[in-house]
Amino acid sequence: MEHNKIIDYINLMPEKDSPIIFGLNNSADLTFRLNESTTMINALIDVQPREAGGAGGLSREDQVKQKIETEYLQKLPANFDRIDCEKQILAFRAPNGLVAPKDGKDKQLPLSVFLRQELDTMQRILDISRTMMQEIIKAIDGEVVMTPDLVTAIDAIYINRVPKEWVYDATGVEISWISPNLGSWMTGLHSRYKQLKLWLEKDRPFSFWLTGFQRPQAFLTAVKQEVARQMRSQQGQDAERWALDFV
Repeated sequence: MEHNKIIDYINLMPEKDSPIIFGLNNSADLTFRLNESTTMINALIDVQPREAGGAGGLSREDQVKQKIETEYLQKLPANFDRIDCEKQILAFRAPNGLVAPKDGKDKQLPLSVFLRQELDTMQRILDISRTMMQEIIKAIDGEVVMTPDLVTAIDAIYINRVPKEWVYDATGVEISWISPNLGSWMTGLHSRYKQLKLWLEKDRPFSFWLTGFQRPQAFLTAVKQEVARQMRSQQGQDAERWALDFV
């Protein structure tokens, strides 16, 4: 009888341990299950046959080439002109109350420095993606050697994934945003590009898309720096209260 009670008690226990007993938040279990599901789905996609011709008898490489030429490469935004960007940034005027040179301009305004960093990152992403797509087309046409990296990128584009080189650098550091598929990654690219372009053309906006920056923490730090400078210049004797370390 006692043995049956023990078995019944054991059967009442959950099949999976709660993350709480390991000192983790409940969301840790959700993250684990999502990662597990993603890994399984990616494995299923990877084992799909890819050599058969698609609609119209196009091979896998021809389909990738067609996608690149008509959907991605043609619609990829143009690179920012570095000289024009610098002229526009130097033309920005300091906000009211912020200490600046007599002409009201300051190329070292914290948000201007941040904008330069974001522009450099966007330029890098555009260069990497554009160059790889051009190399893929040349490799498919037989103009250059088909390297293992290009083969992997072709496989990724064929199944609507983002090539690894567009998201991570050689050391594994994230250089762009993570998206579930190539279409949403391209949409994110255009949205981020648009925000930077409007900032350049129309001066500092009244509101920002924070998650549209590659370094949102750097943006918040730049805002704190400007607030600290502005308040220190206005407070006089109480300026120490607005030292950056206390903001």
